[in-house]
Parts: sequence; C-alpha cells; structure tokens
Amino acid sequence: MLALAGFVGSPSARAATVTDIAIPFTTSTTGDWSGQINGSTIFAAPTNGNTGTGITFADWNGQFNEINPGQTTVFSVPSVALTANSEVNTLLNNFFGDDDEDAIVTFTNSDGQTDAIDLIGGQTIRDYNQNSFQNTLTGTGVGVTAQEWWNNGADGQRLDVQSFLLPASWAGTNLVSFSIDDDSPTTTDDILSAAQVVTNAPVGTAVTPEPSSLILAGSGMLALLGAARRRLAA
Repeated sequence: MLALAGFVGSPSARAATVTDIAIPFTTSTTGDWSGQINGSTIFAAPTNGNTGTGITFADWNGQFNEINPGQTTVFSVPSVALTANSEVNTLLNNFFGDDDEDAIVTFTNSDGQTDAIDLIGGQTIRDYNQNSFQNTLTGTGVGVTAQEWWNNGADGQRLDVQSFLLPASWAGTNLVSFSIDDDSPTTTDDILSAAQVVTNAPVGTAVTPEPSSLILAGSGMLALLGAARRRLAA
C-alpha cells in the first residue's frame, strides 16, 4: 500500500511554554471577587476554570485589577522570548458592560514595536454578571478570540478568557509589557484577573487533503516509482 503521510501537514512538535504574568493587586483600583455579587464562588474558582477551555492560570488568586473609564494601566511582563506562534491569554471582564469598544489592549516588544487590539462589548468582552448589561460573547474579533472560562451555573456569574495572537514577525524578540486602555464612553470598568504568555502556541490540527488531492498525490508517487524502476531496469 502506498503511504501518503508525507503529504499531510503536521503541527509543530515543540511543546507550548506558559509564563504567567504577575498582576499587581496593591493599588486603590484593585480588589477581590468576594466583594461582588455571588463573589465568594468566583473567589474560589479553580485555576483551570470549569468550562473545559484547557487554559490554566497558575497565578489565579480570586483578585482583580480594575481599569476605570479614561484610565490606561501598563502591566510588565517577565522576560519571554517570543516564537512565531505566540499569544497572550487574559481573564478580562467588566462591570456595567456595554456593546461599544470597551478597551484597547496594546502589546510592546523589546524592539519598541506595538500591536493594539480592540475589545468590543458583546464580541470579546462582557459583564461578569448575568444581568441587564452586555451578556453576549460571540468570541470572535480582529486578532483576538474569547470564550467562557468559568461560571457558577444558575447564579449567573462568569469569567471569560481572551486569547490575543501576537505578530509572527515578533519571533526572536521579547514581550516586555501590555497595557489596557479603558476608552468606554460610559461607566464600564474593565476587570483584569489574570494573564499569561504562551509561546509555541498550538496552531490547529493537521490538514487532511481532499480525496482528489490524495488521488493526484498517489498518482504522482506511482509515476515516480515507475520512473525509478525503469532507470534500474535500463
């Protein structure tokens, strides 16, 4: 039987490396989730959430850093050498969520290059509390995806994780910081609970050729084998 495995793409064999980012919880704009609606359950959420995202925040401790409207907060990042497949995961929700542009997240590398990504209410960020504010999370945005990371069921509170894809051209540089600019025109406050850098991030499963492609590939291989036999017989 002719083996066609060489024609099927395969993901990188390198394992992903996760580096957690220490979020400062020492200023007047920080707190812990136990003080919010049903916050004791959020405070006790496990480090890997409970919705099967596969994302674990080793530094999760039930606290948050609050970025108020019109405020920009910069977070330092440990020295992390980036690869072509690098991303940043955040636990980011808000109070009084709306459907406007809620925040601009800007990443900076060691060459001084920046990459700014918008978070839009109803798409990649929403209120932590299932109430009268923005509760939709479509999960898709430009340069970022989002999914529910944890919830406490019928009580109606949740935390969402965003995955920001960093530019492939940044490979070989270090990520040095990221900032969150809360430019919401209303009273929406962005709430950052945890963050991490992932290098050699998974880029998807192997691509399986269509049956017609397999037939063409097989025909090509057979032709090459036939030519080799003819050369040997000559």
